[in-house]
Amino acid sequence: MSSKKRLLILFIVAALLAVPSNIIIATTGNKVAGIMVAVVLFILFTSFMSYRNRFYVYANKANEAFSKKEHDKAFELYQQALDVKHCPDSIRIAFAYRLLYTHNIKQATDLIDSIDETKLNKESRYYYNLTQAGLFFQDNELDKCITICQDLYEKSPTEVVAEVLGRALNVSEQYDKALEFSSGAIILYANNAIIKDNLATSYFYSYEDVKARKIYKELIDARVNFPEPYYYYARIAYEDNRFKTAIKHLQLALQKDESFMSNLTYAAIQKLLDEITQQAAPNDYTDDTPIEEISDAPIEEISDAPIEEIADAPVAEIADAPVADTNETPVIDSIDK
Repeated sequence: MSSKKRLLILFIVAALLAVPSNIIIATTGNKVAGIMVAVVLFILFTSFMSYRNRFYVYANKANEAFSKKEHDKAFELYQQALDVKHCPDSIRIAFAYRLLYTHNIKQATDLIDSIDETKLNKESRYYYNLTQAGLFFQDNELDKCITICQDLYEKSPTEVVAEVLGRALNVSEQYDKALEFSSGAIILYANNAIIKDNLATSYFYSYEDVKARKIYKELIDARVNFPEPYYYYARIAYEDNRFKTAIKHLQLALQKDESFMSNLTYAAIQKLLDEITQQAAPNDYTDDTPIEEISDAPIEEISDAPIEEIADAPVAEIADAPVADTNETPVIDSIDK
């Protein structure tokens, strides 16, 4: 609901509450009695509205619990919100996104399928489509995911859509498009770790290891909590026969949170770790070769420009869902938060 609508409703309510108060004052001449009647009516009205809209209380408590990783408690609260009559679709969408985030794909799909998209307002439809794109990603229907994200990004570019689109293009092995898109997106969202990772992965699969390694190293130094930078940095080290570095970063990758919007799994990380461990000789574990010595160019010469300036490609033409404190549609901040 917009701010203008809220103000209009408050004005109408105030006017209605003033009617009996003014009648009492006019008939009895007792201003105190009139004011008391208005106060009582206001308390009754606000109590009724609070009870009627208690789904927002449940939803915000659910959001708080989810942020503390109390997922079971959060889902119980979301369900309580949904059980209240007239629960808005914005809360259903937020719940569906939380379910998607925790790999409860069937429940998330059932919830999204229960929503009539034609009845959603513009903002709710945006988050509905974004959640839908995430479900297509999970079902490996990448073309549908990409189509939705391209449409959303063209209409209203946001960081989370840029995250999802860049990652989906990489996973679908459209590395040229992914590189073009993420090179443009990083200019708009220079501090976004997921977009940086998407760009680095596009470089990696485009055989530009030097550029990829530079970005991965920056993300690792920032101690990001998703495994991709550590995993791909380890792969580059492995290809350079730097087994100690590869093993170290794969072990770090296993300590990070597995992303729901990624094709990288703990199983894949562990498989590579086992492979390297079996191949490595005992002295390989003490390989302390400085990173600047494993490339034809010293690391400081790769590029002095910020990451967003590495590529000249323009923006191509082509991802938690916290619930707001009011009855606004919840905002999905990032796919790896």
